[in-house]
Amino acid sequence: MLGSLSGLALTLKEFGGRWDRVERVYVFANWPMLEAALEYCVRNKDEARVPV
Repeated sequence: MLGSLSGLALTLKEFGGRWDRVERVYVFANWPMLEAALEYCVRNKDEARVPV
């Protein structure tokens, strides 16, 4: 991924993701929560882009 990931990080947290410092990944309690987060990111990818 290129660019700032802070917006993505906030979205993942809003959907229940927890940052695992050791593994350096976001961890979700279950698949449906992860699926919802990813679906939201895909549907809103154009809105998340910063204008140049």
